Amino acid sequence: MALPPTHPMYYSEFEHAMAIILQFPDHAAKALEPSRDIEDTSPLFQIPILRPPNDYESRIPSNYEYKILPSSSSIRLLRLQLVDLASDNSSFTIFRPPIRCSMITVDLDNTPLYDAVSYTWGDPCTIYTSEDEISPEDAWSSRPFDILVDGRPVSVGSNLYDALLAFRYILSQGQANTDCKHYTGYFWIDALCINQEDPQERSDQVMMMSRIYKQASTVLAWLGGADRLSYDALVSLLAISTLPRDDPAWRKMERLDIFNETTYTQLGTLNIDRTSWLGIYILLNRAWFKRSWIIQEAGLAQNMVFVCGAAQVHFVKLFLAAFILQGTKWISQLVALADPLIQNYRDELLVSSSSQSQAMSQVRLFRPRKSPPTNLDAIFASCFSISCQPLVKLVQLYRSTEVTDPRDKVYAFWGISKEASSQTQHRVKESTQFRVDYSLQPREVFIQTARFLISSSSDLAILSLKEEYPNTPLPSWVPDFSVQSSVGDVAKLDCFSASSSLSSMSPIFLNHDKLRVSGFKVATIRKLLQTTLVLDLPLLAEFLQYMPRSSVIACPQMMDLDAWRGKGDDHSCTEATVLLHDEKQSRFEVLWRTLFLDNFEGTYPAPLTCGKFFRQILDTEIDKYQAHAALDLFNDNISERESVNGISNFDKARLELGILNTAMLSVLGVDLPAGDLTFPHRFCRFESCLALAKCTSKAEIRSYAKNFFDEFMNEDRHSERAYLIIRAAEIARGRALFITQEGHLGRGPTSIQTQDEVWVIAGAKVPFVLRHVGGEEYRLIGEAYVHGIMHGQAVTGKSKAEQKEIILV
Repeated sequence: MALPPTHPMYYSEFEHAMAIILQFPDHAAKALEPSRDIEDTSPLFQIPILRPPNDYESRIPSNYEYKILPSSSSIRLLRLQLVDLASDNSSFTIFRPPIRCSMITVDLDNTPLYDAVSYTWGDPCTIYTSEDEISPEDAWSSRPFDILVDGRPVSVGSNLYDALLAFRYILSQGQANTDCKHYTGYFWIDALCINQEDPQERSDQVMMMSRIYKQASTVLAWLGGADRLSYDALVSLLAISTLPRDDPAWRKMERLDIFNETTYTQLGTLNIDRTSWLGIYILLNRAWFKRSWIIQEAGLAQNMVFVCGAAQVHFVKLFLAAFILQGTKWISQLVALADPLIQNYRDELLVSSSSQSQAMSQVRLFRPRKSPPTNLDAIFASCFSISCQPLVKLVQLYRSTEVTDPRDKVYAFWGISKEASSQTQHRVKESTQFRVDYSLQPREVFIQTARFLISSSSDLAILSLKEEYPNTPLPSWVPDFSVQSSVGDVAKLDCFSASSSLSSMSPIFLNHDKLRVSGFKVATIRKLLQTTLVLDLPLLAEFLQYMPRSSVIACPQMMDLDAWRGKGDDHSCTEATVLLHDEKQSRFEVLWRTLFLDNFEGTYPAPLTCGKFFRQILDTEIDKYQAHAALDLFNDNISERESVNGISNFDKARLELGILNTAMLSVLGVDLPAGDLTFPHRFCRFESCLALAKCTSKAEIRSYAKNFFDEFMNEDRHSERAYLIIRAAEIARGRALFITQEGHLGRGPTSIQTQDEVWVIAGAKVPFVLRHVGGEEYRLIGEAYVHGIMHGQAVTGKSKAEQKEIILV
């Protein structure tokens, strides 16, 4: 039944239709003008981001009256009623309420034609260019807009309403333009096509979510409405997608400055200025790219199209562009430009004073809430090489993705898991089956998942997913999958076999919360250093004094990890396949190999060039202090100001530089006279030139100081420095270095303590840090990398009878 024009919904929709039109005056003025085509589609009209209304809290949502689905393979589809753009293509017609729809029920066994929508329920953006554009998180989770479904009002969220506006516009164009008639007009949208209030239906529909997306004619990935930079960002990404896609070309391209016009002249492509690069950064940080559900939605899609505003881009082109950004390391230059401009929730480890960021110092970006970085590598893996991976690998790989419901950090990956495929193809006892069950609380879901993964697998890989600070009270051996922490990075490499020589013993569940395992205690932790302090060279030098100056390490032969993993999903390094040879390594080499987990860009053990790379990181830190000293000398000679307590700023900076440089040489293993400070050669040369010139005036001293300072600033023109900053931050994030009483150097969780124990557990490929709580009970703190024992060296020759049984609580 149609609503009368006096119905309050009409006033609400009219007001917000006009608000959309007036939101960006520059867009409204050009509403009817053709814009640049993307992929030769019809002229595009920019549909902006629709923010929630200010009075969202006072709006009472209306729900659809669902009927029980007739079969286990039934789904609902939404059909959009189009508008007549041929006779009236005005702004108001495009946004005119109400959006009219009808709901039908179909059976997947009958292979119906439909399109599936992939989108985020909340805020489509994670970064904004103005604080005025930001709405509260609870506003985005509200349902302030009404559509008509079968003649009755149904409330939807702001982002979904915006998507329906865009789809209605695109489909309505198809009435007059046959090029746009590749969509079915029938949409599967989870928020509307699933009765979200019915836990049983929700569980059943999620269990077949992979089938729904696999059978869809097209998956429409709704990135959100257009912002001021999104369209140019898409055009720029399309230009990038045409660049070479081979390693030799990338090695040349990574040395190019992406903010220099000559780069694009050399490549023969569209010039991308700094503002457009910021648009790319903001677009790739949209919430869609961070969702857990997109992994199966994108990975199973037969055909997928990105929609942003009214612009449509095939997913292959957008992902090729992102793939090139990764391969050329241009993404590192982009992050180094953009991150310092973020005013809140930024990664302080990545903030640098690059000349590019200084050039855009008038630009400010705003991140309204904490959000993980977009994991482009993980998305590539799902979209271009989706395969039945074990569930434990999927939840590990995509741990940093986001969900609205914490249970979906498991359920989002079940449909594409190896276990789900096996459960479908083979008759599995109902008692051992995994079930999606939204009637369970998150704690129960996580315990159920951990028990299932341990029971159904041949190893204890699940223990590597243990985070340090769970949101939910759980046994220490059960991961809180809702925590967006980077965990399991040691086991993720899939090249270790710390327990390879131990006899496998099946873990035993005691009650509901305890797990009995067996293994060996191999070390006790003696000294700690948080990796965020690795570049605090004096602290690092002091820490390393507890290690021997050199160690004999039983090392594996070098291998290409990608080729190694290509031997099969279940392939792993074992004692039979990995040949070890003794090798003498210096303290510095043990340090950088431990920091990098002895892995560098797909090669294990890491090549010696990795050590040179880490030395560059230390040199970069020293260079920064040399530049600061020169700047302080320059500032000291600007005026006649007196020094404090007779010590100038330059004298302080010089002393600090000497302490740091001396500490670095100690880290490198250089023998130094006790108590003497040493300075970098460039700085010594600078002081010598200053002395020889016999500068007497402040102007002469300033000139020498400025020239020395400029030497370092001019070195910041290429990507290498930005790449070093990014990799150094990756090394430092959320880890601690430790030295054991036995002299081993390791890397583990930041929450480890002295006297914690390192254990090798039967069935686990990596060591773990455990904390004794009494008797035979221990708490799992987390996985660890311990240099020199990652291939069973610590337990070689141990018999099954010697293994000790312990209980994880």
